[in-house]
Amino acid sequence: METEKNAVLVKKLVSGSGQGLIGSVGGRFIGVVSSVFIARVLGPAYFGLFSIGWTLLNFMSLIATGGMDRVVIRFAPRFLKQDSSALRGLLFRAIGMSAVFGLSLGLLLFFLSPWLANVVYHKPDLESVLRLFAIDFPAIIILTVVAASTRINQVIKYSVIVQDIGQTLLGLILMVGFTLLGLKLFGMILADIISNIIAVLIGITILIRLFPEIFVVKTISKISFKEMFGFSIPAVLGGAFSVYVFWIDRLLVGYFRTTYENGIYQSVSQLSTVFLVISAGINAIVVPMFANYHQLGDKKSLEEVYRISTKWAIYISLPILGVLIISPKEVLSFIYGIQYISGANVLLILLIGQLINLFTGSVSPLLVMTGHQSFLFKLSGIVFCFDIIMNLILIPSIGLIGAAICTSLSLGILYLVALFWVKQKLGLWPFDRRYFKGLIAAMLAFLGIYLTKFIFSGINSFGVILEGSISVIVFSLSLIFQKLDYEDLEFFNMLKKSFSKAT
Repeated sequence: METEKNAVLVKKLVSGSGQGLIGSVGGRFIGVVSSVFIARVLGPAYFGLFSIGWTLLNFMSLIATGGMDRVVIRFAPRFLKQDSSALRGLLFRAIGMSAVFGLSLGLLLFFLSPWLANVVYHKPDLESVLRLFAIDFPAIIILTVVAASTRINQVIKYSVIVQDIGQTLLGLILMVGFTLLGLKLFGMILADIISNIIAVLIGITILIRLFPEIFVVKTISKISFKEMFGFSIPAVLGGAFSVYVFWIDRLLVGYFRTTYENGIYQSVSQLSTVFLVISAGINAIVVPMFANYHQLGDKKSLEEVYRISTKWAIYISLPILGVLIISPKEVLSFIYGIQYISGANVLLILLIGQLINLFTGSVSPLLVMTGHQSFLFKLSGIVFCFDIIMNLILIPSIGLIGAAICTSLSLGILYLVALFWVKQKLGLWPFDRRYFKGLIAAMLAFLGIYLTKFIFSGINSFGVILEGSISVIVFSLSLIFQKLDYEDLEFFNMLKKSFSKAT
């Protein structure tokens, strides 16, 4: 019985993670292409202006949802099969409130733009950039909650279609089109606005098909505002503070340093967070499963999902990590251009924090979905304040290196404390003996990268591609020779089937 139960768990995790990874990695790949395109078209200075606006927009959007995306994932399982009317009431209320929050904060950003541009950042050209991004605000917030709502039945494909790949791909196409029309900085932002609005309309259409009569007035809401906000406020602030640790350095670099330096730091910072894409893809299915198993009181399945998902994130990331560590200058030159290679040392420092984040797995959503969002809120709030203070001290004195040190140090504190708290209080731990296979495979892959760089040191761009290919091949073959675990074999078969269908 237990074996059958684990098989069902693994198949659900494999299927959902596969769709989530395709969406997250595909969307991120398009996002990276878009970022590279913007960086090359605008150059470091104007890319720095764009980056300040983009970061502020995303910075505010984390709390602008009011946590409604988390609310629907946390509470919807109660009604999914038993009470369709209450489910519609929950979704209707969550989407409606997110629209109000998004519009309100969008207006706030619009009217604060002159003050932020001239008084805070001392960059007058930033005013028009911020006002354009403010128009983008409501659509981003609504899209976040609508996409989360399509995942409550643990089906990921709709979120992938609408948010992960659809919006980013449309945005890139529009960027290219507007650039050809001569609209550079303005065109980049306009492309994002239009693509988000279209994605919202498609998402709502899908949601109506999934849950008919969702916008019927006669629905029952069995979750009170008090219960919703009692959960959502600490959950959204805890999640926001955790992510703010990734972003506050970018905002403060934009404040203290030149737009050129900000453009360099933005590109390096984006590259260092490539592992978040993998985590996001896996989390798309893992978070609803956390909520479901916690609701059922199934601690064993909860821990198994945590372990397997963490292992997969590490396995997928390590071959990429090796190339970034061994050849940072070559990677930056290959992706962004030779003018960005001055950020190589900054990238290496940022990777330390990302490595800790990677090895602690989905610890933040695990805390939220098991009802410990208040602890995450307190911990992340303290770390966020520490991060701000350290950035204010180090960025003016040692520049971009100081920002990178602050970020990695703060991430290390945040995720390691959360990991050991989960171990002590919940009795959940993501590691077991299965990880030794990955450690051996990683050592061999890193050796392969180093030898490839040593032998082909004269061909930078093609060398990066070759290093990445060697790393993936050596890592994969090493795992296969050591014999794949059951869940890994299932995941490999899923990827094999997906590739066969694609070709």
